[in-house]
Amino acid sequence: MSKELQQRIAAIKTTALMRAREHMGSYEVINWWAELIRNTRNLTSFNELDEETKAQILKWEAHPYKVIGT
Repeated sequence: MSKELQQRIAAIKTTALMRAREHMGSYEVINWWAELIRNTRNLTSFNELDEETKAQILKWEAHPYKVIGT
């Protein structure tokens, strides 16, 4: 995975996991995140992601999860 793509995924991790948790159980979230990482591991840039994943990442980047009290 490219450094740029790694940084983008690392930056959205909290938002992605918290948003997923709103719709899934803990075990499902872990599997879902592992699948996302597995699907992006061999890619070299953001542009190689499928359209659905790109759109979701852009949405998470635009609206990050706010942790109350920090």
